[in-house]
Amino acid sequence: MSLRMPAVAVLLLVTGLAISGCGGPDENSPEGVVERFFERVDDQDAGAVQAVLCEDFRQNVNFELGPHEEVDFDFDLDYEGEGDEETGGDTAEVLAWGKIERTLRTDEVRQEVRVQRSQDAPWVLKTFRVNGQWRVCGGDAFILGLLDTPAAFREIE
Repeated sequence: MSLRMPAVAVLLLVTGLAISGCGGPDENSPEGVVERFFERVDDQDAGAVQAVLCEDFRQNVNFELGPHEEVDFDFDLDYEGEGDEETGGDTAEVLAWGKIERTLRTDEVRQEVRVQRSQDAPWVLKTFRVNGQWRVCGGDAFILGLLDTPAAFREIE
């Protein structure tokens, strides 16, 4: 019986490593930086979002909320890179499709926006390799609009 326990532990360890190796895209790839971008927007972590953006876009990130304002995001997306990254280039477009939801709430108003795109009509995010690291450096206006929460609240006032 004592030999079975180590064998089971080894099997669980190998299975866990195999599953973790089948996760999302490589972190330092165009798809990986886009995935991190959406994860950090979901967390509403302005500094972390700015860290994956090109310098020119960092000033657009603002998740500041008023005293009676709340925002929630929900992303269910798939990604596919296109561009010259595979040949050693420094630019790539990443196609993103699936579902994006944003809910804005105040004491008086609740606005829910749900947008879904198929693989045939994806959002496009532009990525560039800057000092060896991939950065999000542009994209559809809807995607970039998610970065300015106060502007979204001004629109529903």
